[in-house]
Amino acid sequence: MVRGKVSQREAAAYHEAGHAVVAYHFGWWVNEEGIEIDARQYTGLRCMSFDMTASRSVPISLAGWLAEHKHHGRGARHQSDDDLAFVIDDIRNDWGDAADVAGDEFDAVKILIEENPDASNEGLISLVREHEAATWDLISDPELWSQIERVAAMLIMNGKLSDNEVAEILSDDDRSDHERPT
Repeated sequence: MVRGKVSQREAAAYHEAGHAVVAYHFGWWVNEEGIEIDARQYTGLRCMSFDMTASRSVPISLAGWLAEHKHHGRGARHQSDDDLAFVIDDIRNDWGDAADVAGDEFDAVKILIEENPDASNEGLISLVREHEAATWDLISDPELWSQIERVAAMLIMNGKLSDNEVAEILSDDDRSDHERPT
């Protein structure tokens, strides 16, 4: 939905809700730090060690910017190929410059490099694009998008949510393949 003026707080709510809902979709959960959009824009997540895979971590990293873009329709859905090549080179050469610029995409690219250390820049860019498309399709699913909207609305209202609060918002939905540990 494209709106007239979107506040930074509203954009942050959709961004962090995207991370959280996609994480829940993959069986992860919110950690003790919760989700926050006021003091800092942050979603703390946990998972079982066997769930820490690129096929889950990368979409969770990409879901924030994509959910934000889906909500307000402004800005690029992703960085240019040249910017991604810079991020790839930065990670491979341990320059540390791109981490502040790329944020979540930096995390996604770093995971893909670790999983595909011999891939060329072009191959890695292609992998990023494949993950972006799959993540876009995932958040565009009406049920998942509805969950993102509900979590974002509560973040806008409260500024911060705990795991229990997110679980309550999503309680009507089958949110994962397995239950989180107690």
